[in-house]
Amino acid sequence: MTKIDKKKKKNIVFSHATNLSNMKLLISDPLFQKEIKIIRKHLNIDPDKVSNDKEFRKWYKKFTEKNFRIYESKEFFEKEKKIKKQLKGLKIRHSTFNKRINLLYEELPLSYLSQRIEFLIEKFNIPLNYKDYLEKYITRGIISAPYRNYVIAPHSLFKKPYGKPHTSINIYSQLTNQEIKDLKKDLEWANRKLPKYKPLKNIDQNLEIEDYYKNKEKKDTFTQTTYKMDNKEIALNLLGDPDRNKDIYDKVRILEKTRKKRFHVIRR
Repeated sequence: MTKIDKKKKKNIVFSHATNLSNMKLLISDPLFQKEIKIIRKHLNIDPDKVSNDKEFRKWYKKFTEKNFRIYESKEFFEKEKKIKKQLKGLKIRHSTFNKRINLLYEELPLSYLSQRIEFLIEKFNIPLNYKDYLEKYITRGIISAPYRNYVIAPHSLFKKPYGKPHTSINIYSQLTNQEIKDLKKDLEWANRKLPKYKPLKNIDQNLEIEDYYKNKEKKDTFTQTTYKMDNKEIALNLLGDPDRNKDIYDKVRILEKTRKKRFHVIRR
């Protein structure tokens, strides 16, 4: 993305300060702290023991190893298999299946943490862009917050589901007037990265001309003989003027050129 100008940087700082004050207010809520204690106790998390990045990486490695050890265990596999078998045998409904699967996956530390953060977001009406910051607070005790309340996903400009680049935007809370202006600038940047189409004039007629041009062999319904139409005859039949025979070739050439430009671009 283009370099952030001073005015925009100031706006980001303001948005971050707003979100940070909101996060501090949330953390001061006794009900919120009660939930945090439950999560930390369940996962055996003590933020005081991971005060720096090195200690956190060491802790997180053990945390993820435990997660995959449980997931790859025979006991977990059998539990999951049993629940799936119950659903397949119509012994339980999909709603019951989902509940049991979610409970099972809460045995996985990573899954449990993710589910509890989602629970916190729903229970305390927290914007979705706080998710990573909630995890940081739970695991490390670090109080931080989002720097802005919208996200344009620039990486998706280069993803090609069905061969088509695209971008997406998420807005997590009401934007200030200045944030709306910043968003517009970001959208203009993203818009320039996407394909641009112009309306095609007389597309139906031109496609019919192309069909005649590429399939010149016709059958005379009276004599039952076949013959080849020349461009003058096509121009007479479709454009009403045999002297526009050069237009026939030009229209076909433009269609082929436009197709190649729009649909046969090799994207690296």
